[in-house]
Amino acid sequence: MRKIKFRLLKRSVIVFACLMAVFGSSLISISFKRSYMAECSHAFSTLSACASGVQSAYASFVLRGADAEINKLNEIARQYDLSAKIFETDFEKSAVSYVREGTLHAETDLHLGNALYRLSVSNPLSDIYQMRDIMTYIYKAAYLIFLPLTAAIMYISGRSISKPIEILTQTARAHAEGNRAVRTEINTNDEIETLSTAFNRMANQVEGEIRRREELIGDLTHEMKTPLQAIIGETDLILLGKRTDEEKFGSLETIHHQAQRLDRLSKRMMEWINLKDNESARITACALNRILENTQNLFSAKHPIIIEETDALVYADGLLMETLLSNLIDNAINAEAKTIRLFVEKENGFVVLSVQDDGCGMDEETLLHIEEPFYRADKARSRAHGGAGLGLSLARRIARLHDAHLYYESEKGKGTRVTIALKEAQND
Repeated sequence: MRKIKFRLLKRSVIVFACLMAVFGSSLISISFKRSYMAECSHAFSTLSACASGVQSAYASFVLRGADAEINKLNEIARQYDLSAKIFETDFEKSAVSYVREGTLHAETDLHLGNALYRLSVSNPLSDIYQMRDIMTYIYKAAYLIFLPLTAAIMYISGRSISKPIEILTQTARAHAEGNRAVRTEINTNDEIETLSTAFNRMANQVEGEIRRREELIGDLTHEMKTPLQAIIGETDLILLGKRTDEEKFGSLETIHHQAQRLDRLSKRMMEWINLKDNESARITACALNRILENTQNLFSAKHPIIIEETDALVYADGLLMETLLSNLIDNAINAEAKTIRLFVEKENGFVVLSVQDDGCGMDEETLLHIEEPFYRADKARSRAHGGAGLGLSLARRIARLHDAHLYYESEKGKGTRVTIALKEAQND
């Protein structure tokens, strides 16, 4: 594949050569034509002056009664122009000019008495031909000088364009080969630098996404390992006959519990992935009280939830908001909260929804990582409650789909409060 700098060089040289050819030939042609027209004008002026002089001399001869011989008339004409020549003719012709053997000839009829003559003057065009030759030589010299100079300039310019592109190409190839740490360093203060910056930003995002996926897969593998080991261990003991009938029942309960844990992990994982791959929400005006009641009913058999009655309307996806609240409540239950309250406040066109619990709370370090997939401050307690560490990460994504953020306020030993601000909808 030909490099862009050579394509640019080739096209630039062709364009320059064509422009030089058109400009040079046009300039020489126009200059020669103007010089020729000036010579023609001068020839006709000389012809007119010569004709007037000959006619005046002829009238003088007639008044004196002298013979106006053609030789005498030629002598008089040559006093005006050395090339002047008078000869007899039988036919009238218009004034004409023509070039013969590098000489400009101008002729006109001359009426002297009853006789018809033809007056002619000539002027060599060697000067303007010589000038044209000089201009042609200068044009060729300029062509031979400026064509290579232009080619050199365009080559350098093309290199300044192609080099950053080559850097981008090499960097993209390195990424394709797995070396994702490579970045471009282009400082050209133009669109190519903008492209380079966008490429680096994309590379950072891709690298971060790949790293997060690798971490996610590693965490998921780790999370699946514990219940699988428990299931395999219990089944091995049963198969080896090391469990009594009474103990087998306990083993089956352990296997069932761990299988349910794997099922919950699988469902949460699918929810997390599907929401990530299909980042869209059906945002409509929803009655917030209905969302709160549905969430309360979902936990009625598991944990009492106190909700605050409200007539607020919000722009939201009702199902996604129920999922968000469920994950926040699950997190509160895992924190051994005795009381969980949902309450609402209106502020400047927004409806602020809060989930507050009196659980064990979180320290600052935990708050920094709380929304990361599979992160758990107290892993033992989370596993005891069947937690997978994906709930708050899923809640964060749902909040982003609503152009909102989750805000955490927590103190170790005193509980946690999570708030989200949704746009308030108006009653029609």
